[in-house]
Amino acid sequence: LGDSGEMDALKQSMEEKFMAANPSKVSYEPITTTLKRKQEEVCAIKIQRAFRRYLLKRSVKQASYLYRQSQDMDIQKENAPEKEGMIANKMNAMYSSQVEVEKSPETAPSPILEPLSSPEIKKDAGEMKEQDNNGKEGDDSGKTKKSENAKRGVKESSVNQF
Repeated sequence: LGDSGEMDALKQSMEEKFMAANPSKVSYEPITTTLKRKQEEVCAIKIQRAFRRYLLKRSVKQASYLYRQSQDMDIQKENAPEKEGMIANKMNAMYSSQVEVEKSPETAPSPILEPLSSPEIKKDAGEMKEQDNNGKEGDDSGKTKKSENAKRGVKESSVNQF
């Protein structure tokens, strides 16, 4: 094992591999991107908390307005803190009286019409004809029979919407 060119080449390649696997302390400088990411994350959390607090205050104002409005019917009506927007729509849908809900059909869910199965329709239609023939003879009410049969053939199911 003497001084030969092969030994120097082997030694050089081993040093290069070692340096690649174990970088020197000079390359251990702090990476600023991780610090920036941490600061951005902290700022984002603060902003989210502040916005949630703001939404909570707005919803409390709207809820207290609706409560005062429902309790004091004879006192002069004051303006709502919010008339439009997500919070106003949700609060009105949840806490307003039935009269107010009927006035604004946008917030009220629309009923879904489902047809009944065909044997029930035929049975109901037959019963309707018998009742009409027994109760009204010689009366020309063909249009009302059709509309009543149509009403019986369709039922409203707005109960299980939510």
